[in-house]
Amino acid sequence: MSLNIPPWKTFFYKANWTHALDESLLQAINRLKQEHGLEGIAIPKPFFHIAAADIAYDLGVNMPWDALYDRLQLWGVDTCRSRLC
Repeated sequence: MSLNIPPWKTFFYKANWTHALDESLLQAINRLKQEHGLEGIAIPKPFFHIAAADIAYDLGVNMPWDALYDRLQLWGVDTCRSRLC
């Protein structure tokens, strides 16, 4: 049985997401985790609010915190482990 799932690159940056948004999100989360001495993939909810403010300031794009959370969920645990401190 074939699932006919398209390649990841064909849908990963559709809609509102760009590489710049992803990069800004990762930089903000990594910076906050380092500042607070956190390790692993657990990210406190306030970090998403701060990341949203950083993205709005840096890129002029208003993203709700839950959209940022959902984006990290889309990446999955393995991807987050390799990209986050």
